[in-house]
Amino acid sequence: MEDAASKLLDKKAMISAISAQIRSQILGIFGDEENDACIAKLHSMVELANSLKMDLNIVIKLEELTQAHKNWVETMIEKEEEE
Repeated sequence: MEDAASKLLDKKAMISAISAQIRSQILGIFGDEENDACIAKLHSMVELANSLKMDLNIVIKLEELTQAHKNWVETMIEKEEEE
């Protein structure tokens, strides 16, 4: 039974890690991260989850998207000021 419990915990940990990566990449795309890199990582994580037949639920709060957008705006303003 310990082996089955261990496998279940490993699967839950992997689901949690992949979900966190996907959330991070989505927020990165919306925020101030390099879009091409985020999109590539996002596709990789989704492909991995699909190949492992994982059932993921990704939740992103509006306030998280708003903060990511604010970071993007600040980055754009800094870039304009540097030019």
